[in-house]
Parts: sequence; structure tokens; C-alpha cells
Amino acid sequence: VLDAGLRYISSVLNERPEVSITYFLPDRLKEGGAYVTAEGRVKKLDPLTRTLTFTDGTAIPIDEIRAISGEGIPEF
Repeated sequence: VLDAGLRYISSVLNERPEVSITYFLPDRLKEGGAYVTAEGRVKKLDPLTRTLTFTDGTAIPIDEIRAISGEGIPEF
């Protein structure tokens, strides 16, 4: 499901799709972390660094993504 969402984003990247991404954010001080949701327009999807970057500069590690939603994103 996530792979289909990422493929869709990649296919319409030049349109700067607006999406909502839920991902795991590790705690820097102790073991554990939290699931957070970020919303915005996707600027870049970099397979080399494995990050998705919003136009506001927020960078999300692809390996930490747990859910993707937005207009046109396939839902299963």
C-alpha cells in the first residue's frame, strides 16, 4: 500500500501533490518515540537518501512512513 502511494507521488511530483504522511519519529534522548502526521506539498522524493521532502523543508525518512493519504493516493 505504501509503495503504491509513493509511486503515485513520484508520478505526479511536478504537480507538487498535497499529502498527509504519518511516520515514526524516534525520541533523540531516550528509547522510543511517537507517531506524528505531517501535511504539505511534496517537493522531492529522493531514492538515494530515501527521504520525502515537503516544500516547507520538512524531510521524512521513507523507511519510517506508516501511512500516506491525499487526493489521488490509492487506498486499499
